[in-house]
Amino acid sequence: MATKINSIGSIRYNHSKACSLQRVVNLLALSDAKRTAEKMCEQMKVGLGPKGFL
Repeated sequence: MATKINSIGSIRYNHSKACSLQRVVNLLALSDAKRTAEKMCEQMKVGLGPKGFL
């Protein structure tokens, strides 16, 4: 019986170094968020406040 695929769902990939890759991605996202916050502060002519807790 020939059928056409009309959707694909729930595909999941694993990697042997998934935890270390996730840490790298988290650090990249944090750096990007800081750069964005600095640009916003620069535009508003204010300083970035004290660091909080993560």
